[in-house]
Amino acid sequence: MAGSPVRADECPRRFDQLTTGLPDACVFVGRYSSCGDEAVALFAGDGTALVVSLSSPATAAPLFIPAQALSATEGKVVLWKPDLELKQAPAVGSVSLEDNGRRLVVRLKSALPTASGCAVQEFIGQFAGMATADGPAGAQPQPIAAVAR
Repeated sequence: MAGSPVRADECPRRFDQLTTGLPDACVFVGRYSSCGDEAVALFAGDGTALVVSLSSPATAAPLFIPAQALSATEGKVVLWKPDLELKQAPAVGSVSLEDNGRRLVVRLKSALPTASGCAVQEFIGQFAGMATADGPAGAQPQPIAAVAR
């Protein structure tokens, strides 16, 4: 993205960039396709692997969805495994930044149940701004097995 100005309505981060440990992250607000629950998504990664955090006000904890960064705007969702070898990991979905960072799309081949009972197979979210990492002290989300088999 060097040389091209970033607009306020576009996420300035990309999948092929180091985004872990930064003081802020792109926030996307949208809905699960299967039941219409509103949800919020963020992503972070090291330029080769990324994790999408997808949460809904109705769920107790976010879904953490791992992916291999294929390009600045495309990724392959993979299964969580103790020894994650991204190149050999089977694809179980896709993640993409569309419309120059204005939209985040997560599509899964099989639906995942959430704590609210809504099965997530697709999330489409619009860029809503940047969130800072300085939340309330001690506020730690509890991970759940998102894409695991």
